[in-house]
Amino acid sequence: MLERYRYAYLLATLALLIVARPFLPDFGRGLVLAMLALSLITAAITSATHRYQIWIGIGIVGVIVFVSFIPHAAGRFDAPVLAPALGVVYWAFTAF
Repeated sequence: MLERYRYAYLLATLALLIVARPFLPDFGRGLVLAMLALSLITAAITSATHRYQIWIGIGIVGVIVFVSFIPHAAGRFDAPVLAPALGVVYWAFTAF
């Protein structure tokens, strides 16, 4: 079933992210980040041709979510720069 409707699931999660985002400002950053992680995991699943590609994509998404929750003053690295940089790595991996 995933093979036939694989991009419909991705479309549904992206549409949910786009449509629901303006109505969720009171729920905080965590719910929006969870919705974004769901859409990224769906993109990893729909674009993968092998099972290891799914797990690598989910691992990268996990690192992105973890880095996004690190406070800004949590050390010497810059967390607001690291999360988008990992996003670029993720999208390059997904496109590959």
